[in-house]
Amino acid sequence: MDGVSFASVNLQLLPVAGGSLEIVASALLTGADGRALSDALAWQRTHDHQVVALESVEAILAYRSLAALVDEIDTVASSSGGPITLTAAQTRLLAEAACRYVAARDSEGHLPQRERERIDRLDALGAPLFELVARFAEAEEAEHGSGMVGP
Repeated sequence: MDGVSFASVNLQLLPVAGGSLEIVASALLTGADGRALSDALAWQRTHDHQVVALESVEAILAYRSLAALVDEIDTVASSSGGPITLTAAQTRLLAEAACRYVAARDSEGHLPQRERERIDRLDALGAPLFELVARFAEAEEAEHGSGMVGP
């Protein structure tokens, strides 16, 4: 039986380039959930970045961030799941991709079984991902306000 993705998430401060600290989340991602998230991210990449020319620095950086996250999720999914470390921005991107995919692809018409399963997985991942986004916001506020990160 598959485990539950994002059931237990640990937020921590890690050093990053330039000597600063960044809050990251460590969690387990199942292979099936990883494949569903990868499909949603790839779908979002096609709709947001390959339809429109990448003419601004912001658009290019957004595309690169999305592509890097797709690669990271694919790596975990291809090995039947495992640990993943995400930044706040990556978590927001995953939550957005899951919800947008479900909103765009879920219909009352007949869907192939594989697509129905993907939509159901992404729909179930929406709440834990948005809860994690909220935890990041709380932790960032606590860190900036008191210099400490809460549990």
